[in-house]
Amino acid sequence: MDPNKVEKQSTVGSGIWLLVLIAVFIAAIVLVVLNPSVLESIAIVIGLILLAIVVIAVIIAIFAGLISIPMYMKRGVQVQTDYSYNLDDVKEVDGSMENREEKKD
Repeated sequence: MDPNKVEKQSTVGSGIWLLVLIAVFIAAIVLVVLNPSVLESIAIVIGLILLAIVVIAVIIAIFAGLISIPMYMKRGVQVQTDYSYNLDDVKEVDGSMENREEKKD
């Protein structure tokens, strides 16, 4: 880092926002202590928001599943005609490190 190209920036703005955030947090705690029904209302609202998110995600998943079926049908599958896909032709792989060269970067 070149010391000639360093400048100091003020953090007063972020400090003020941090103080405002702390004040709002303390005010919310006082509100819940003075009126506990507010906490129940907040919990209901959060629950409804989470339920809406889950419902939307399920609708999107169902739509994506339904739209993928015709796309799969139209695309088709490509296979090699001169190759056997029989599982009996699969050979065991030796996992040893013998006769292997190391890659050099």
